[in-house]
Amino acid sequence: MKNEFILQKIWEQHSFLPNNLKTTDNKSLEIIEFGTINHSNGPDFINAKVKIDNQIHAGDVEIHYLSSTWHQHQHQHDPRYNRVILHVVWKHDQEIQTQNNSTIHTLELKSRVTSSLLQHLVSQPELPICSNELRRVPEKVISQQFEMASKELIKVKTLEIMKIHASLGDDWWKTWFWLHLKSFLGPMNHSAAIQITERVSKRYVMSCKTPNDIIAYLFGLSGWISGSLTDETTDDYTLLLQQKFDFFRFKHEWVSPFDIQWNYKQVRPSSFPQLRMAQFAIWLFESESNFEFLTDIHSFQWNQEFQKFKKIADPYWETHYQLGKTSKSHTNKIGKNTIATIAINCWYYGLYAYAKAMQNPNYEVLANMFLKYLPVETNRHTKWMNQLFKRGKNMKGSQELMAQYKLFCSKKACSKCLIGMEILQGTFMKYQQL
Repeated sequence: MKNEFILQKIWEQHSFLPNNLKTTDNKSLEIIEFGTINHSNGPDFINAKVKIDNQIHAGDVEIHYLSSTWHQHQHQHDPRYNRVILHVVWKHDQEIQTQNNSTIHTLELKSRVTSSLLQHLVSQPELPICSNELRRVPEKVISQQFEMASKELIKVKTLEIMKIHASLGDDWWKTWFWLHLKSFLGPMNHSAAIQITERVSKRYVMSCKTPNDIIAYLFGLSGWISGSLTDETTDDYTLLLQQKFDFFRFKHEWVSPFDIQWNYKQVRPSSFPQLRMAQFAIWLFESESNFEFLTDIHSFQWNQEFQKFKKIADPYWETHYQLGKTSKSHTNKIGKNTIATIAINCWYYGLYAYAKAMQNPNYEVLANMFLKYLPVETNRHTKWMNQLFKRGKNMKGSQELMAQYKLFCSKKACSKCLIGMEILQGTFMKYQQL
């Protein structure tokens, strides 16, 4: 069992035998507070509290399959891990230290998790608690619940977009820019997307003559090429971008860009910010940096717009995920599922927000027509939800699954869910008849 996501679930849900806890160096251990999961760079759980040999420690918790992974990830050189008070592992194979040479106590879990629980977590890690009772729920109730969830998610997304739109000075070009950029970058770097959007200039972007001009401009705003370059990163492509950005900065008398905190934690290399920013820049160039095609009700060419996602970035990105760091050869194309995710978040929900702002329901009609052209969005949530509800045959169905998961299942909001209420009512009536 080498899945660290499962280990995080075991810790988060307290799913291990809690009696007579001992660290690997045989000290008594009591978990006072398990901490809060950390979605940014740094330890997996923050603000935890434990008692070791009657001494209370407050700080963070890091989780790995093997203890030695700590050193593989170079945490011993990272000051962010100096606050780690407990290392939770499946198997202990090496003692570890922090940057300041403090030894960290370790808890080994392999003898404290039952095989039946482990099998459930691996095969069905997030099934809702109603999964074994769904056969009692009429299909009509399930359909009503999914329709309600879908409408509620549209409302939530619309309010989110309108709030950002207002913060951007009611500028729809910037709002569309932000929607696309944050979708390219992924959820772990949403805060960076809004910072760049606030800084970006439509005039500068539309004046770019080549894809690399846009890449240089956006990389400069992102803080990747705006400072002094080390010998490690000064390959020819990086120097080209640096020279282009320096020219833009001198020509337009730009002030130095602010520092942006980029998150690489729990992000796959294929989704690293620099590669995704390069892909976004290519798409932006192919779209002529103009988003008016989205609001052209009568001549929106779906297939033509989808083809723009298939334009390939510079060959440099076939051997790099980051500037100056060579990697094994890989594709730099955007995958179909990524395209679907970007399009649904930008075009579908974006058009609903635009319809509200313009008070024109025709844009809602356009958004709903758009669903017919999209492939099904597939992720770990829609996969297991579809196993239960069998509604993921098209994009409309997959969005209903996502809405149900986000607004109800993940929040355990059974008392507000028509499916949950049906099951609870049925259980109550059964006990009333006994």
